[in-house]
Amino acid sequence: MEPLSLIPAHLLINGTWEHDFQDGLKTGKKDEDLRKACAGFEAVFLNKLLQSMRRTVPESGLLDGGLQEDIYRGMFDERLAQAMAQRGIGIGDMLYRQLSAQNKEKG
Repeated sequence: MEPLSLIPAHLLINGTWEHDFQDGLKTGKKDEDLRKACAGFEAVFLNKLLQSMRRTVPESGLLDGGLQEDIYRGMFDERLAQAMAQRGIGIGDMLYRQLSAQNKEKG
């Protein structure tokens, strides 16, 4: 089973992300928004990495939690990925440096 989405619920419900992004561009919060987006990308990347790693571990069948266990593991992997991204493993920082350099060249 695929884990739950990392997209915040308020973005899925009313689609305010586009307006928030445009407002951020107008108020000069581009740099802060870029840093948040890079950290979010790192969390998503780590979550996918954890999912792939978990698929390689064979299940014994001794303790089968069924759907509930799958949901819990998905939520656990999401939270673990977010915690890892907050501490930073470097992917978000590298992406931020690359994209901010490109933005400075354009602007």
